Amino acid sequence: MLGFAFAQEPKFLPPQPHKLLYADTVYREAIARKDTNLLAEAFYLYGKTYESTGDLITSERWLLKSLRLLEPRGNSPELSRLYNRLGVNAIVRNKYEEALKYITRSVSIAEQTGSRLNMDRSYGNLANLHGKDWSEGGKRPGLPKPKPDSVFYYYQKIKQMAEQDRDSVRLAYIQKEIGDFFWTYHGDRAKLLSYYDKALTLYRAKKKDRETMDLQLRLADYYMDMHEYKAAWKMLESAQKICIERQYNVFGIKQIFEELYSKYYSQTGNWRLAFQHSEKLRNLQVSNYRADRDLTISRLGKEFEADKKDVLLKAKDKELILRSKAFKAQQRLTFVLIVLFWVTAGLSFVFYRLSKKNKKISEQNELLVREQNHRVKNNLQAISSLLSLQSDVLRDPGAIMAIEETRLRVQSIAILHRKLYDNKELARVFLPDFLKDLAKNILSAYGYENVRTDLKISPVHLSADKALHLGLIVNEIVTNACKYAFPKNNKPALRVECGDFNDGKQPWVRLLVADNGPGMDLAPLAATETDASNPHNSQLGFGLRLIKMESEQLYGSYKFSYENGTVFRLDFPQYKDETALAIEK
Repeated sequence: MLGFAFAQEPKFLPPQPHKLLYADTVYREAIARKDTNLLAEAFYLYGKTYESTGDLITSERWLLKSLRLLEPRGNSPELSRLYNRLGVNAIVRNKYEEALKYITRSVSIAEQTGSRLNMDRSYGNLANLHGKDWSEGGKRPGLPKPKPDSVFYYYQKIKQMAEQDRDSVRLAYIQKEIGDFFWTYHGDRAKLLSYYDKALTLYRAKKKDRETMDLQLRLADYYMDMHEYKAAWKMLESAQKICIERQYNVFGIKQIFEELYSKYYSQTGNWRLAFQHSEKLRNLQVSNYRADRDLTISRLGKEFEADKKDVLLKAKDKELILRSKAFKAQQRLTFVLIVLFWVTAGLSFVFYRLSKKNKKISEQNELLVREQNHRVKNNLQAISSLLSLQSDVLRDPGAIMAIEETRLRVQSIAILHRKLYDNKELARVFLPDFLKDLAKNILSAYGYENVRTDLKISPVHLSADKALHLGLIVNEIVTNACKYAFPKNNKPALRVECGDFNDGKQPWVRLLVADNGPGMDLAPLAATETDASNPHNSQLGFGLRLIKMESEQLYGSYKFSYENGTVFRLDFPQYKDETALAIEK
């Protein structure tokens, strides 16, 4: 089918006002002083400003204007800098011949004028030029493929200059770049780690915490690719410590940490923690999307208000002029007011449509979250069914019991996601409903539907993450009661209490689960509560170790005691910002 299509005009970011204002100031001063060197600098600043918006064509036009003024005056550091930026512009636009010509010229002028800064930049851009696959995997046979030897040659030249200048920061940066080079092209482990270690040592010596953290994250990623998980974890934890101490609370950094933690736990087989970090990464991305959406709405609102104010100011100016005139001027005023009315009405209609669109997007997001919770719930139900089928074919009682306990743990998570799916708040759980359903499900699984239960649960809402940890703990305690407290008890009873309180500093949640069984041996537990390295830790069963781990995830403290039966108590804070709590602890 034949037809016509109009190419869409590319959309660029608006120029940053302060950069544009500075370029305008330099331009006006150059015109006033009739200084061609200053005028060339103004054109260069305009080129930089439009390059940052993504409008590379307009940027190149300004840079070429600057070149026409500077080139007749002979070689200078400013001319080398200009050729260098033109070369970078050409690399981004995939213009190989232009990039090679401009950057080579920049290197020649920098070497003649002795500008170390321009030599450093030009050698780095030559390395980028030779490291790029201009042939696009052979699709463009007339253009070169990556040249690793050339890349390494120019990196070595930058390294030599940094050593001569005794610039530790520049030297550390190029050591890291050379390490990246060996990772990309050669896979030479010894050289890669040698350069990374040198860079890390220099960054630490100069107390460059951000650069140290970034390099440790890169090393953690490399060690994971090499399946060296101890080394990867060491680097990851060291980077996390720097991030917490320096309070690098930036979206991009949080995203990198969550990606690496998810990758680490996935590769080491800890699927629960891998899932948790994947969820945190997804939440970060959703939060970033919402922030971008809110920023866009705010910007549109401000632009609308500014346009409206401009229109009103113009109307007032015209009104003052028209008042001094006769009947003809009054007619013109009426006409202008009518035009303004329709402009305002049109802008109002546009704003109304944008508001409806944003509301629709919010509803779609809510629907997506509900659908996700529903799918997770269904998947967990499927896993629970598979575990039941597996237990049916087993003959070993211990294996059957282990499968059943695992199924109950999965079922507790499924109950949580069912509550999230049914709940209007999406990310919070109503504890009375959740804990009652959880206890009923466990008692039913062990055949104790008629056990006397005393449930006193305050109307507390918890986040989904906290409810997950709490649900796994309650699952373990009630399961232990069914296994050890009820079988030889003529009148088994279960008591579950949960409520909130405030210690004057912050809100807390307190959980109590008690049975009327014969009790349990509390000596190993008492020892491990006071000393985490106590050898009794290895004697604890999986369930008790799970309770200990989940309590730590809640930043809470727990205790077992005997009071006419086994009693479990847990207190944990209702912190909104768990990162702040981690820093405090």
